Amino acid sequence: MARALGAPPTMNIAQRLEQHGYWNPTFRVLGDGRIAWLRPFLFTVAIVTADFDDPGCNITNRWCYENMADAELALDRWNPKVEEEPQGWHRHPNSGRRRPQGDASREYVNL
Repeated sequence: MARALGAPPTMNIAQRLEQHGYWNPTFRVLGDGRIAWLRPFLFTVAIVTADFDDPGCNITNRWCYENMADAELALDRWNPKVEEEPQGWHRHPNSGRRRPQGDASREYVNL
């Protein structure tokens, strides 16, 4: 069963994510019209977002982390009302930005 961070599980969202191949997803309803969940990739784990009303759960944004623990902690701490994006990521594929060791002060763009 999927679990929501900071709130009881929302079956409709959990079932929707699981129908699209996200088994046991850790997710959050961000309160700004989006949902966010953790998605493992081959070499990273990412926080990904989709529009809440999108029945296909099409990914609209992605922030990559070195491991599941770092990604889960960042998702739990992320306050989208205050921060545009979560903290601690090392790669943002949509923009080409990279942050060595998740350090925002060392950010550069890799085109």
